[in-house]
Amino acid sequence: MMKEATFQYQNIMKIMYYSKYLLISLLIILMQLIFIPPHIAYAATSPDLGQAASFSVLGFSDVTNTGTTSLSGDLGVWSGSSITGGGTINVGGATHTTDSVAQQAQADAGTADGSLTGQANTGGSLGALDSLVLVPGVYDLAAGSLGGGVLTLDGPGVYIFRTTSTLVSAGSVSLINGARACDVFWHVQTAATINGSSFVGTIIAKTGIQFGTGVSLNGRALAIGSAVTLQGNAISGPSCAAASSSSSSSNSSSNSFPFAPVCVDSAPSNSPNLFQIDRAGSKATVYFTPVNDHLSYYYIAYGLSPGDERYGVSFPASLSSGVVNFTINDLNPDTTYFFKVRGGSGCAPGEWSNNKESNSKNPMLPNTGNGPQKSTIPWQIPVGVFIGISTLLVLIQKKQRCSSSS
Repeated sequence: MMKEATFQYQNIMKIMYYSKYLLISLLIILMQLIFIPPHIAYAATSPDLGQAASFSVLGFSDVTNTGTTSLSGDLGVWSGSSITGGGTINVGGATHTTDSVAQQAQADAGTADGSLTGQANTGGSLGALDSLVLVPGVYDLAAGSLGGGVLTLDGPGVYIFRTTSTLVSAGSVSLINGARACDVFWHVQTAATINGSSFVGTIIAKTGIQFGTGVSLNGRALAIGSAVTLQGNAISGPSCAAASSSSSSSNSSSNSFPFAPVCVDSAPSNSPNLFQIDRAGSKATVYFTPVNDHLSYYYIAYGLSPGDERYGVSFPASLSSGVVNFTINDLNPDTTYFFKVRGGSGCAPGEWSNNKESNSKNPMLPNTGNGPQKSTIPWQIPVGVFIGISTLLVLIQKKQRCSSSS
């Protein structure tokens, strides 16, 4: 009996001795999971323009104009005090010459510019912009160039373009499938020169903005250094909502802008019903009912609280029956997100669906038509367990051989 008890004690001690190797392996797994963060793709976000949001044109040293120019918003200059040719500028808002409003607008424009440069690149580096079709994101340019062609922005979301030197455009920008002028931003490290027929977006330039004769801008011209030069231009917007085609026109030249874009598309008459979200690791598959009419795309917005739209993705679509589903990648598996979706047709977005909360701990519900999603396990766990068990078995076998030989 005593001999058997001694044998059992020795076995227990062996297990405790070799278990430390398994514990070390498990600690290695834990360290890998902690210090190898999941990949998260952050969408471009609009900067807060503050007081600068109401300005169509804001100069730093001065503003000069020749010909008849029309602005839908404010006109201002700070810290300079010169607006040359202001008598032929039809200002839809107010004029601020070296006052506290213009000063605050300059400060806010500078802050917004810092927000543009501080965001991570999501769209890569581009050369010439002619004939490109781009989705929302943050794009870096060397010397930005649009040489007479068309840059097409496709889908709802924020577009940020950042140059390391000048921006020169002789072409135009086309917005399709829900892209909006108020979501387009240009950081120009030096000077912007806008020729051609039209341009889109809020331009923030460090050493001035110069417009060619007759160019129209659906956006803002904010020079946080040097001057803004106008030559019979039309600057409106930037437009965010669909304009009504039945709006009455004004006889006042200061308030009538025939060059402003008018949306002729019809929005969907109903909103989707978002009823299911399957989470699997860094992926989420969203299920919703379709819209009934007027559809060219769906847009899914999501964030960290209800109504938060900091992230988003759009995809082209056509009218269909049954359930619509779409998979979003690169989510943080440990984060709870709130999703919503809407359909849209061209420049006319529809109404939002309900908000729906989802986290990686939600139970997996059966998908409609595509089979269940499979959960994904980080590779470090099975590899670490395999190494730990293998090490333990090798050591036990080695100990047994030593015991047998003795």
